[in-house]
Amino acid sequence: MTYISYLPGDDDPLDERATEACQALVDALDSALRKTSEAFWAHVQRNGRGLGRSLDTYLQFKTRPFETRGRGAEPSTSVTEDELGRKVFLTMLRLVNDGARERSCLTLEERRQAVLKHNLIDVPKLIDLTVIYGSDNRDLVHEVLENAVKLLPTLEDDFGRTGLMIEKNLKDMAARVTPAAEANELPPDGLSESLSYFHDVAISLVSLVTVLSLIHISEPTRPRLISYAVFCLKK
Repeated sequence: MTYISYLPGDDDPLDERATEACQALVDALDSALRKTSEAFWAHVQRNGRGLGRSLDTYLQFKTRPFETRGRGAEPSTSVTEDELGRKVFLTMLRLVNDGARERSCLTLEERRQAVLKHNLIDVPKLIDLTVIYGSDNRDLVHEVLENAVKLLPTLEDDFGRTGLMIEKNLKDMAARVTPAAEANELPPDGLSESLSYFHDVAISLVSLVTVLSLIHISEPTRPRLISYAVFCLKK
């Protein structure tokens, strides 16, 4: 069994290489998920680095639902790609299982150390998870986030630090873009890149707070509400 990285474009159903890569990941994750609890966690401890890389790259590079809107017909996906999406989610769900779905052979501390050792769960992965799966699987994604915080209580503070980092990044980008725009010196590519970043941040935070049901957001493009919401994550 070999875990490989998921690359940008690997969700292209017309790319034979991409389909082969997705199938390899499906096979690897399916083999792990079929294991008993004891065998699964032994596998995680032995192969956590590769598993973590596969999960991380998939969550980073998988095309987001909002990226395909407004392009006419709904984008097509292959059966293999759809299956990979399910396997990735089920793996994340199993990694944070609190015992309600499956009795674990390891103590909470043993599972925590295995997850921390290979950095299998962190704030960026959880945010990506909400963006990719939250609109169609809100309750299950909520369960993953809730159990992740139970498993790794430090995530509460990590969410707060992530909010501060996002705020700083937005301020820095605005400080660069605004003077250039006012002087008509901002190239089209620069404007597009900046707007894309602002949009990605907004969608990510809206997806997160919507899944957690912390606040009701009726207008998902209101940055003041979004910025405030991220700081409420650990309240």
